Amino acid sequence: MGPLAGPSGVGRADPVEPWEHEHEAAVRDGRAGYLDPATGSWVFTAEALRARGTCCGSGCRHCPFGTDGAEGGGRSR
Repeated sequence: MGPLAGPSGVGRADPVEPWEHEHEAAVRDGRAGYLDPATGSWVFTAEALRARGTCCGSGCRHCPFGTDGAEGGGRSR
C-alpha cells in the first residue's frame, strides 16, 4: 500500500498536489512543516498544529481542528 493509498489499498487518482510529497516527507521525518514548492511559504503539518493545542484561525492547510480559519480562532488578520 502506497503512502497516499486509502484504507482499502486503492490510491488516489493522479495528479497529486505539488506539495503532497513535501508534506509526506515532513510527516515521515517528524519535522514540524515544509516549504510549499509552489509558493515558498512555510506550511505546518497537522501534527505540529495539534501540538499547538488550539486553532490559530489562519486557515492552515492541515488544520486538525476541523476549522477553515473563518471561525476567528486566536489570531486576527
